[in-house]
Amino acid sequence: PCLFYLPAMVLLSKSVLLIGRTGDGKSFIGNRLLGREAFESAERANSVTQSCSMSSTVDRQLNVEFKVIDTIGLFDTGKTPPEVYNILRQFIRMAPDGVDAIVVVVPGGRLTQAVFATLEAIEIFFGPRVWAHCIILYNHCGKTPEQIWVDRAVAAQAEFLNTWMTQGASICTFPDVDEAEHETREVR
Repeated sequence: PCLFYLPAMVLLSKSVLLIGRTGDGKSFIGNRLLGREAFESAERANSVTQSCSMSSTVDRQLNVEFKVIDTIGLFDTGKTPPEVYNILRQFIRMAPDGVDAIVVVVPGGRLTQAVFATLEAIEIFFGPRVWAHCIILYNHCGKTPEQIWVDRAVAAQAEFLNTWMTQGASICTFPDVDEAEHETREVR
């Protein structure tokens, strides 16, 4: 007979919200973060994701459940802005205690007018303090975060990057698919 009871280990939960424009690769990044194909993903301009969805993985060594919430694209071509914002609000049910990080997925290594509009929409949706919780992830980017930081000297990028960086946002890059697969093979 068992003389003592060991309670089940309580998992620490961490939630990440993926947000960005339609076609910028949110689902692709979510799949990479989870290490498996959890979200439908396609390389096309029209939206594959039509609502918020969540998938998770557990790191037994760290005793952490890692939740990734994939969202509909901002400026979805088939929906009005109020419809998109109402769908985005679904993430609140998936992360009732809030999210630990917001990963803003943007394409390539440059800030374009479309990216500026996306970042401004995120600030309007979440409020100006959102940047302290954001990671701006440049998807399919051949540059390092340091190169992007140096490139901020370009007049169009400097004001926006400096504002968001001083408010706490981080910059991260994810290489092209071929480079990512090559890097994955090298690590294994």
